[in-house]
This record gives sequence, structure tokens and C-alpha cells, in this order.
Amino acid sequence: MATVRTRELKKGGASHTVTWREPGGAFKSRTYSDADKARELKDFLDANGNTFALASKAKARKDSTAPTVSEVVVRHLDLLRKPQAGTMPSTGAWPPAISIQATLVRPR
Repeated sequence: MATVRTRELKKGGASHTVTWREPGGAFKSRTYSDADKARELKDFLDANGNTFALASKAKARKDSTAPTVSEVVVRHLDLLRKPQAGTMPSTGAWPPAISIQATLVRPR
């Protein structure tokens, strides 16, 4: 379990030190001038078994604005199923009716 210790500085303001024990037994700490950042690190550490590597990956994933693989696949499939003007040939139906589920399931 991580803890946050706040100390008042002589020149004004405060420092917030997050201290935790890594799974290998070593004590680690990080100091922040922002109390919210210290609390956020403590919460991420508590949620990820007090492992800084896992906590930092979880934070990066949370803060990421990149789409997930699932979102990209759904968007791509929506584009395939909703052709725009000029994307279909003038003769015949294109693409032929294919069941997506049938192409993803392998015969036994």
C-alpha cells in the first residue's frame, strides 16, 4: 500500500512524497509539488500491486488519446458496410454478399 506524506517547505508551498514497497521488497518514492499528482500515483500504485512499471503503463493507457484496436476495427468494418458514392462499380452488386461470421469461423 502506497502512502502520501506532505511536508511544508520553508520557502512556502508543500512537497508531497509518495512512498511504496515494490513486490521485490525495495522501498521506492517519488516527490511532487502537486498534491493531485501525488494522490493519482498513489491510486495507480494501489490498483496495480504497488508495481511502478504497471502503474505507469496503466496511466499511459488511461491518458492515451489513440483509438483502441477494437475502435479501429469497428470503424473499418463500418466503412466497408457503408459504401460511399463512387466506391461501387456501376455493373453488378459489389461487394458480393459474404457473411463476416462465416469467414472468421474455421471448419472443424
